[in-house]
Amino acid sequence: MPAVTFDPFAPEVIADPYPHYKALRDEAPVSYIEDRQVWALMRYDDVRAALRDHTRMSSAQGVMYILAPLPMMLTMDPPDHERLRRIVGREFAPRDIHRFRSIAEQFVTEGFSELEDTGDVVTSLAIPVPVRVMASIMGVPEADLPELRRISANLIDAFKITPVGENPLEQLAHVPQAVIELETYFTALIAERRAHPTDDLITKLLAPAEEGTLTEYELFWFCLLLLVAGIETTTNLIGNMVIALHDHPDQWTELKRDPSLVPAAINECLRFDAPIQGFFRQTTRPYEVAGVEIPAGHRVLLSFGAANRDPDHYPKPDALDIGRNPTDHLAFGSGIHRCLGAGLAELEGQIVLEHLLARFESLEFDGDVVRTGNPTLRGASQLPLLMSERTRS
Repeated sequence: MPAVTFDPFAPEVIADPYPHYKALRDEAPVSYIEDRQVWALMRYDDVRAALRDHTRMSSAQGVMYILAPLPMMLTMDPPDHERLRRIVGREFAPRDIHRFRSIAEQFVTEGFSELEDTGDVVTSLAIPVPVRVMASIMGVPEADLPELRRISANLIDAFKITPVGENPLEQLAHVPQAVIELETYFTALIAERRAHPTDDLITKLLAPAEEGTLTEYELFWFCLLLLVAGIETTTNLIGNMVIALHDHPDQWTELKRDPSLVPAAINECLRFDAPIQGFFRQTTRPYEVAGVEIPAGHRVLLSFGAANRDPDHYPKPDALDIGRNPTDHLAFGSGIHRCLGAGLAELEGQIVLEHLLARFESLEFDGDVVRTGNPTLRGASQLPLLMSERTRS
């Protein structure tokens, strides 16, 4: 098939990827992007099938654009992945996520108090709520959060796309240092929890269990995964949700009329504007899709954002419809690598939305919305919400 010259990682695409996804999905749903030397899958069925084919679509070379094999669950194939997932999965079982509601409620309530002063959803809610919830679960002291946030922000750069022709290693030079800093921090915290156990996630994962135990090295990489991927996903979910409901006031009105639709609204917002736009895989052998053969050893982008707007799977996909309740969306992936913390992210999103509905008659912005410049982790870095006198009272 002919290669496409279109670059899905160009700045104009990052700003609003969905029209570009539509063009690729319509014209070349299985495409080879020559300048990037990667393949891209755009249709729902193709992306979902590839996500579940870990034998031919390997995660072991990392899920970012550049090759980055790391010893964490996200970048492992079976059987290593299955062993780690079995151990840590018990702490994030969907049936037990409700036990974190009181913690999330507390931090969301405090975040809304701060929102009255700042007026910015990102700095008052989208960032601090998931950071504080995850820190509380892990047992990280709140005093350490600003420094850990600084380090994790450097790690997020690993998900950025280097302009064509530039050396990605130069852009990512500070990432290894961030990993070293986090390893130093968590090695000390793990040692402290081993000496003085408490009722937090790190202590629980250090204890022997029927499912097995993690080595301290494996535990560090799991902490890193939670700190970066787990928190960023929720941060972007909240920001994207507020933007989507602001842009679709009819759906906001429907939610005000029937707040029981909140869980369905979270699913639809995740489908409509996925916080993770896509991850990469590496073919281990020739992979045929839609009559096209992708050779072995090639990088493949599985576009969650494009798949979630596939009209062959979702009627009128560019419309936000909270009555749709798309529980099969791919915003968190699918198969064995579906986001471990998806249930926790959804819970936090639901609580934030419940508070918004209780406090605001409508959603209006008081300034410019600024999007992050990250093509993989899509969200907002500035989200000024107009605070009415009624809201403040």
